[in-house]
Amino acid sequence: MIKEFEHYLDFWLQGQRKGFAGDLPRTRLEDGSKIVFLRKHPLLYVDRWYGSDSGGGQTILYKSIGMQDSESPLKIIEGTPTSVIPIARLGYSGEIVRRFTEEEMEKLRKTFGDTSQSDIIWRVLKAALSKVERERPLRGPGQVIFIEFPGFKYISEEKHSGDNRIIGEEIISFAGNSCFSGNYDFALIKKNLEDKLN
Repeated sequence: MIKEFEHYLDFWLQGQRKGFAGDLPRTRLEDGSKIVFLRKHPLLYVDRWYGSDSGGGQTILYKSIGMQDSESPLKIIEGTPTSVIPIARLGYSGEIVRRFTEEEMEKLRKTFGDTSQSDIIWRVLKAALSKVERERPLRGPGQVIFIEFPGFKYISEEKHSGDNRIIGEEIISFAGNSCFSGNYDFALIKKNLEDKLN
């Protein structure tokens, strides 16, 4: 992980586990996106995503100046440019790349109940992302073979890692066949290369 981000890592991991992958309250916005917030003064973690079978979103970690616990997180991030300072951004996107056969769905209903393929994939993805660790804090671990979801496997691989940026890919497969493909891009947010994170 980028050394300069270490100071924020514990809070970031908490957000990753409790946000999309966890049980933080979700708010549906007018544009159809969903958003979750986690805050611990002066930090604010915001995760917002769109879509279902194909979609994406972004997670931004902010440092707020003068943030009050009673203030709405939406008002905080819509505030003046000097009231919140973005520290890091994680963009991600993905799509379901293969439909399950009727035979596969019959088997999967024994584990997941009567639900859609989309819901099955998102449950598996959330389970993988909830296992995020300090060594790989952006998405899920390098590999997860699920005991609770037989036949599913999650793989995440960092393809590029630079001074201020990490780019990676993630795949979910079922019975050896890829069924979800995604990518992610993490960057520290700085005005100038010489800037240090606050």
